[in-house]
Formats: sequence, structure tokens, C-alpha cells
Amino acid sequence: MISDTERDDQTLVDFWDKVFSQSEEVSAEGQETEPESWKDLAPSEKLFAAACSLGQRKKVLDYGCGDAWAGIIAAKSGCPDVTAADAAPGAVQAAERRAFLYGVGQELHAVRSDRRWLGSIPENTYDGFICSNVLDVVPEETALEIIRESAQITTRDAGVIIGLNYYLSPDAAEARGLELKDGRRLYMDGVLRLVSRTDDEWAELFSPWYSVERLTHFAWPGEKSETRRLFYLKKRDAENGCVIRPERKEEEREVENLIRESFWNVYRPGCSEHYVIHVLRDDPAFVRELDFVMEQDGRLIGQNMFMRTVIGADDGRTVPVLTMGPIGIIPELKRRGYGKKILDYSLEKAAAMGFGAVLFEGNIGFYGHSGFDYARNFGIRYHDLPEGADDSFFLCRELIPGYLDGITGVYQTPQGYYVADADVEEFDRAFPPKEKLKLPGQIFD
Repeated sequence: MISDTERDDQTLVDFWDKVFSQSEEVSAEGQETEPESWKDLAPSEKLFAAACSLGQRKKVLDYGCGDAWAGIIAAKSGCPDVTAADAAPGAVQAAERRAFLYGVGQELHAVRSDRRWLGSIPENTYDGFICSNVLDVVPEETALEIIRESAQITTRDAGVIIGLNYYLSPDAAEARGLELKDGRRLYMDGVLRLVSRTDDEWAELFSPWYSVERLTHFAWPGEKSETRRLFYLKKRDAENGCVIRPERKEEEREVENLIRESFWNVYRPGCSEHYVIHVLRDDPAFVRELDFVMEQDGRLIGQNMFMRTVIGADDGRTVPVLTMGPIGIIPELKRRGYGKKILDYSLEKAAAMGFGAVLFEGNIGFYGHSGFDYARNFGIRYHDLPEGADDSFFLCRELIPGYLDGITGVYQTPQGYYVADADVEEFDRAFPPKEKLKLPGQIFD
């Protein structure tokens, strides 16, 4: 079933594709007047100066480029290699035409980007990054992915520039006859047009990956006040003050409480994952060398672990593989890149130990950014799942390329993951009381 985020993303792509495609049709008919000079492309002098500053960079990404006004300015200002990326095909066509029109067809390369595109780019590829009028017109989950992935693909000293619309408060929206869903999201004709946040709220969203070097405000033509935002960001240190290391024996209860806090009321009222990890540590399949915690400023903030299991191949072979989890981050730091950091680190260590593949149950929207794909694409089936049933939760990543070539079969979940509700209840009494809630989106009763 398609999620609200996926639905909003696709609606936005369709909307902007139509906008730019219509603009291209007008241009083809000779009815649109282009600016005489590339110096007039930006809708604000401050935006022009921001894009010009990237001309001193060697490799720049204009992400969510639209008609590539920023990328063209960067190229005209001296950058020899600009990538202009957009999810809307019409925007890519507009970018290509304009690059040729302004004489930077060799320097600027227009590409169509889907949601996984940023995650496919090698680390430290770009020393310049600009993303204007994008982050606050896409769903929060998408915006956070863009922010997180941009920090992966930019160099330590990269120039990172984020342009945003003005802040629209609920009261101001009401005064204009507009409604903000959940106090933030503005929809027009079913299309998400604004996700409104204050300057401080945006700085907080950037903070796991970037510090704010400078914030300036600007106006578009015809606007009386400079209320739109232009953030100049600086990457934080790669580890962001975090250390990933093996779990210590004396930390086991602290980690169990971390997992309890992370999973409480997420998939069911209460949770069982803190008891599951307690049981798995004594299971022969537990891989102690791959039991990791993430520590920040002396506090444990995340955890991941692995178990050995097998695929029962259709040709009779037993193929050893890993499964993973529970993996958890403390609630206040979720969706800020810490989960991906410990995930990627632990997968790297598992590969270094010679394990061939990891299979487990998860969300492709998150784990796809770390190389996971649907297990069905590897020919692997989930045990006890009826034929034709939804298996989109069942994911796989090869740690050794080609490890699963020529193999089809059934994956087996280690028995340690199956725990009795009564045992969970008894174990949970040792922890501080918490209220169990039945919430939308839970998958278990």
C-alpha cells in the first residue's frame, strides 16, 4: 500500500512536470521571453550571489533544479562541472534547453532523479550543493532524506546553500483563508505546496549534519518584506561526536531500556523488542562480534545486532546468511541519520567478517538507502508466507556480490525472535511503568 509520503511525492512530481512541460511548450512556440543575460536568471540579488559563490567550486549539485537557474549561474561563474537534478521530466528538459541557450551545455549536465538517486552517489562527490525552494515543499520524511544524503555526498569543506520559502504561522494562514494541516502543511488542489517551519526549527533539522554559518532573508519580485530564507551551512565532523563500538556486558540492561524506549507503542501497544534482545544474547546463533552500540557524549543513543540463520535452498543446499535487529535509536534522535550511521557501520563490519548476505523484515524506504532490495528480487521467499501475499517487508542485501546467484529458496527466522506474551509481560515489570497505547499504524494487537 502506498504511504502518504509516497503519494505526496508522486503528486508533486506530476504537478511540477506539468508546470515545466507547459513552459517548454510555450518556449517552443517562441512566446516566452528569456532574460537577456544569465545575470537576470535568479529571482533575487541574494539568490544570484549565492549561486555565484558556487562558481569557485569544482563540482556542484543543483538539486531540485527546476529550470536550472542556479546551476547555470554557477557554471557561468566558473564551475566546470555542474549536475542539475530534478524528479520532474519537464524540469530536466527545461534545464537542458536553458543550459544550451546560455552557453553552458558542456559544463551543466541535467539528470532525472528519483527518491533513491542521492543515495546512489559516492561519498564526497560534490564540493558545492544548492537546493532552493525544495525542502519546504516536500514531505518531512523526504526533506530529511535529502538533508541526510546531501551530507554524505558533499566534501567536508563543501559550500552548502539551502533556499526556503517564508514561515507561515497557523494564525497568518487563517487570516489569508488558508488551512495548515497539522499546523504545518499547506495543500492546494491536493498538492503539497508548503511545510512551514520557523528559522530555529529548520536549524534544528539541519543540526545532526550541519551547523548554520549564516542565515539571510530575501524577497521575490513584488514582495515588500524579505521573509524568504537562505541558509549557508557547514558540515559537522563526520562522526558528529558519536562513537560506535561493541556492547559491554554491564550495559545490557541500559541497552534493553534503550530498545524499549525506541519501540514502545510503535508496532503494537507496548513492545517486546527489549525482551527479544535479552533472549537473543543467549542464543547460539547470536553474533557477539556484531553487537554494536552508538554512544554520544557518554550516553548510549543507538544499537544494532545480528544473528546467524539460513536459507533452505530449493536444490537442497543450506545457505548460511545473517539476519539483523532489533536496531533502535532513542526517540528524540530518530530520523536524523543516526540509524543509517550505525546500520552502515555494522553492515561494513559484517562484510569484513566474510558473511555473504543479510535478510530481515524492514521498510524499503529507509533500508533501501543502505543497499537493501526486496528479497523476492534475489529469489528468496519468506517462510510460511502464502503465495501471492504481500512480501514488501522482506528485504535482502548481499554483502558479497553474487553470493545469492543461482539460489532460490526459503528464509528461516531464528526461533529466538519468537517470544511469549506472558514472558514479555513478566520481563517488562523490571522497567519503569509506561502506558500502552493503541495507535494508528500499529501492525500487531
